Amino acid sequence: MSLEDKKGRSHTPKGKDSKGKILDMAEKVFAQKGFAAASISDVVGKLGISAGALYHHFPSKKDLLGGIAKRSMRRMGELMDDWLDDESISPGEKMDLFLKAVDERRQLKKKLFRIDLGTVSEDGDVHEMVILAGLEPIGERLTRMIELGNA
Repeated sequence: MSLEDKKGRSHTPKGKDSKGKILDMAEKVFAQKGFAAASISDVVGKLGISAGALYHHFPSKKDLLGGIAKRSMRRMGELMDDWLDDESISPGEKMDLFLKAVDERRQLKKKLFRIDLGTVSEDGDVHEMVILAGLEPIGERLTRMIELGNA
């Protein structure tokens, strides 16, 4: 059964798998060429798919970068959930783990800057998109940390 959003994008396992492969390759291409110099053609050429197949999931190169940032932060959030839910870890250890997670976010930001985001940071939309991709998962987990500390 295929589920589609308002824009007709697939949310089936196959669609998610394709999306992941596209993000993986885009991240590699952006790292090699830099975000500003890389093109959608570079990404689709490496994947061996049509531009339409990529645009089905990501309407623009900016959306592709946003997808890379959101996926990375979502993964980090999932890891944080694992230890936040683990009652065998003390509140102090959870705080240490949280600080390490924040450092990982900082490392992701450095990684994104290595893929030439520095030249794109002047574009307010892209800069805001990358910042928000990191703040949402971290903010939710920080709220949980505070609630756990208060309890």
